[in-house]
Amino acid sequence: MKLKQAYSTRARQNESKHTGERVTIDVIDSYVLQRSLKVYNETAKRISGDLLEIGSGTAYATGMLAQHVTHLVIVDKFKPYEIMLKQSPNICFKQMVVPPLRGIHDSSFDFVISFQVIEHINRDDLFLDEIMRVLKPGGLFFVSTPNIETTLARNPYHVREYTLTQFKSLLSSRFEIINSFGIYGDKEVNEYYKANKEAIQRIRRFDPLDLEHRLPAWLLKIPFDVLNTFNRKRLMKSNRNFIESVSQASFFLKEADENALDFYFIARKPL
Repeated sequence: MKLKQAYSTRARQNESKHTGERVTIDVIDSYVLQRSLKVYNETAKRISGDLLEIGSGTAYATGMLAQHVTHLVIVDKFKPYEIMLKQSPNICFKQMVVPPLRGIHDSSFDFVISFQVIEHINRDDLFLDEIMRVLKPGGLFFVSTPNIETTLARNPYHVREYTLTQFKSLLSSRFEIINSFGIYGDKEVNEYYKANKEAIQRIRRFDPLDLEHRLPAWLLKIPFDVLNTFNRKRLMKSNRNFIESVSQASFFLKEADENALDFYFIARKPL
């Protein structure tokens, strides 16, 4: 038990410093950052009024969102750097682990967004219930999550990942699905994805017992942080031109299928 607690503490420290799981603006994270920003920019076109973001991470997109809304409340278990919270006077930060959304009133937001978060939540059903509670009737929920069919390795920070069918079923149990988009990449993105896949397959040669899927998640978090950072640095060296040139234009949306990198759904709370 003490070993588990020690590993969990170190993993949380790593995550709060944004060294393993969380997206940063460092060039080494450009591929993931631009893929994420594509979703934020698509969402920014569709929002106004009062907005809640659940799981703001390092708040790298908070300033952009704030430009399109009257009030923006961001929620995360770790506090972002103070400078990120001072990008606009209409930003309010609440630190908490969800669910529940403590201190947030019923029917108080026109829009709720939560990107790459639901896969971390133990009770995704309660998570969605809380989003339903704080959304105004007819309000929209924007959500993204990895596609398990294209995930390259087990992420021990994720409780689960979804197939397209599973994700549609989960959301439609509460919401009216307006759009079921997938995130896809251009030729250069697909070549980088292939190189990343091959690199991970080489690492797996040192795991003949498939401990990646057999060991408990808490025991894998520190190795994941180390190997994830190592692999990104290695890919940076061998794919520098791509890493330095990748942009939001490298990604596009279309109706989701099993080949999507991520799912990006827009759903409405019933009136």
